[in-house]
Amino acid sequence: MKNLERHIKKVETGLKAFSIYLTKNLADGEDLYQDTLLRIFLNAKHFQEGTNFHAWSTTIMQNLFITRFRKKQRRKTLLGYGANHYLLNSNNRMEQNEGERLLDYEDLMQLVNGLKEETRIPFLLVYEGYKYHEIAKRLDLPEGTVKSKVFYARKKLKQLYQIQY
Repeated sequence: MKNLERHIKKVETGLKAFSIYLTKNLADGEDLYQDTLLRIFLNAKHFQEGTNFHAWSTTIMQNLFITRFRKKQRRKTLLGYGANHYLLNSNNRMEQNEGERLLDYEDLMQLVNGLKEETRIPFLLVYEGYKYHEIAKRLDLPEGTVKSKVFYARKKLKQLYQIQY
């Protein structure tokens, strides 16, 4: 533990700077830095003394950043971008009429329910937060097949949405 703290002290400034460089935002950078430190402490048993601690810790930070970025992208784009998708992708829009928001959701779910079962089920499982490997195991399918079915479901939903709206 003492060695770990000593290593962290040596790379602290560099890690903070790298986190801000990655996030382009001071607050997000501080969050990323704190999460990286937590991950370092949780995985300390995997660090081999005598190896490059700076490289190990920046790799952890970079992987955390990439994971967050990918999650943010998935949340941002349920169906993708298009003329009417600003409603789907806007997280900071004020809702004046709750019924309007529910109607959009119901319309989307109606389109989802119109998909063939073989693509609808994997799509809904991804939407619920399951990982591809979990879905593959649950449906007894190869992971690549699950990814393909989700891709085609998104593509079909995008087409249907553009046609109807």
